[in-house]
Amino acid sequence: MLIYTNLQMFIHCVIIDTGRDFQEATKIAFVVKRGGIMKKPTLQKCYEKMQMIKNNPDQLVLMAAKENGKPCLVLALADDKTLQTRGQTPVAIILDQGRIDSLVPDYNASKAIAPIINGAEAKEHRTSPKEFDGQDEIIDQHFAQADF
Repeated sequence: MLIYTNLQMFIHCVIIDTGRDFQEATKIAFVVKRGGIMKKPTLQKCYEKMQMIKNNPDQLVLMAAKENGKPCLVLALADDKTLQTRGQTPVAIILDQGRIDSLVPDYNASKAIAPIINGAEAKEHRTSPKEFDGQDEIIDQHFAQADF
């Protein structure tokens, strides 16, 4: 198993998982929350997941799950200090060997998104998973204006 700790490779995971090219993978991701739909670009969603991981490494746990009916392991953040299986926030699917073998890094796309991520990190004020739950006007505007 492999856990990617850099955002660029995490983006590539999303692209591989969805089967879409970079342009399609960075279009709007729909997140259902409290009966409403919030729109965030995929890059912003990945950025937020990465920030949650960076800011809360002591809360990381592995969670068993199913993806399209197939078993998988998910990296998650436990919501309480006991690291119990309830109340976890999934942040990434752990790559199995098949996914690792099929990865083809896109260094040009990674280079293009690096300044966008660096700019967002300079503006970021949230740290806890709960703070990332919902919209943030400053970060939303940053990603809305980003050219990717």
